[in-house]
Amino acid sequence: MCFNILFLATFNIAGAQNSWDPGTVRKEKKLVPFQANIDSLVCNNASLRGSVVFINFWFAGCPPCISELEDLNRLYEKLRHKKNFQFISFSFDSSKTIEMMIDLYKIKYPVFRMDKEDVKKLNFGHGFPVNFIVDRDGYVVYTQYSGGNKKVSSNIINKEIYPAVLRFIDLNNKEN
Repeated sequence: MCFNILFLATFNIAGAQNSWDPGTVRKEKKLVPFQANIDSLVCNNASLRGSVVFINFWFAGCPPCISELEDLNRLYEKLRHKKNFQFISFSFDSSKTIEMMIDLYKIKYPVFRMDKEDVKKLNFGHGFPVNFIVDRDGYVVYTQYSGGNKKVSSNIINKEIYPAVLRFIDLNNKEN
């Protein structure tokens, strides 16, 4: 299900927030156990531990998901060298479709394929597109529904998600 309604961009789920305040972050939702692979690259709960992780959930047949890809590439380029940070993406599309999308949209960050039911479990059934920030202990501390057109997606990614990721990275690096 793609979310095309703008008001969902500010919808909060329990344990996650779309405006971050270090004094009010609640850690009620922990990522469910999972494992995904791209060739020899393994992604699971253990491989993410200790890092702040940005996770994007999408699929090729979702126009709001596609509207995010260009800005997500730019976000990845800005953040990829940050200490204790990982940027990953999950899709339930076929491997062939994912490869086609990576080529077509020049996706630079890792896209892991999982079965549709596994993706739904991992994103707590929140639909698509949805973006998480996960803290170093595996808790989802920020959830952002994106969607709509390119302008809406760009605004959300650049003015809300990017500053939130930076704050979590800074906080994580100060605690290490």
